[in-house]
Amino acid sequence: MKNKYFYKITLFLAIILLCACSNNAKRAKAGQEAKENKEFLDSYDFIRLNKTRLGLTDPRGFVVVDNKIYMVDAGVNSVNIFDLDFKPIKKLEGKDMQLKKPADIDFYEDKFYIADIKDNNIKIYDKDFKLINSINLREKHDMNYGEPTYIKVNEKGIYIAYECVIKEAAFIDKYFEDGRQQIGKLFWGSLTKGGNDIFAANRGTHFEGPFMNFKHVEGFKSGKANLLKIEDNKVNELTKLEEGLMPLALCANEENIYILTSDCKINEFSKDGEFKRTLFSDSYKPKFDVEKSSNYMQIYKDRLYINFVKYNTDDESKNQAVENILVLDI
Repeated sequence: MKNKYFYKITLFLAIILLCACSNNAKRAKAGQEAKENKEFLDSYDFIRLNKTRLGLTDPRGFVVVDNKIYMVDAGVNSVNIFDLDFKPIKKLEGKDMQLKKPADIDFYEDKFYIADIKDNNIKIYDKDFKLINSINLREKHDMNYGEPTYIKVNEKGIYIAYECVIKEAAFIDKYFEDGRQQIGKLFWGSLTKGGNDIFAANRGTHFEGPFMNFKHVEGFKSGKANLLKIEDNKVNELTKLEEGLMPLALCANEENIYILTSDCKINEFSKDGEFKRTLFSDSYKPKFDVEKSSNYMQIYKDRLYINFVKYNTDDESKNQAVENILVLDI
């Protein structure tokens, strides 16, 4: 006859065994996450952009010229100069710069070009940042008007992307000596330049009405997103992008185009629009922010620089979005 405590003892031991297995599984999962986290942090260099470290308040577009990074700050209306490791070199601001709310910057034939949102113009500086000219942008008609968010310059002219989630207010304009020409409409995306070629990634999705607000989500659903090439006065499609993933930023060099998508991937394409490989697929999820529509991205000497927003934990309710630069050697 079995001991009357046999079943109770057996049940007690079973509970202890299950608890031990559960704890081991949790430790294994935590160990794996820590390993992935460490590998991620060892592989990619995050540089946090904040006032105390780099003197930035609202970092926007940037360009890399002769081993120096020139980044505009819409918060304090400045151009901040860094070395390739983001060590500060110089900060340009004040009356001589005449900046009101700079959004993006480009460099072409010894001149810097800055798109200024508040002044609604393009400011042109020589290589020493002496203001030499300005070009007024199209007049604003109503509150839905898109902002001049991206600027790229080549021998054909100055190209401005007016980014806005309201489709009637989003377009691409080309500026040249004799005036302005709209060459793209219903555009919501970003511009880049590789050599003298200019490309765009159109996110496809637009919203109706002036007061739309949407929260950060991974894999934000987009419409017909596509990769475009701008040739003089025409915008031509190179390829359609993966459906359901929003292109957040892009950059290019002489050979390739690199696109950051909302599922935290960086994909490489040829300049003909052919997919080549995925360079970066982050299991740790820096969580590029869909809500921050104007992400900026550059490539210089096989190094990718991305200005984006990162949440530090999976519990976003306890987080604050933090500006970061992701530096990725390819």
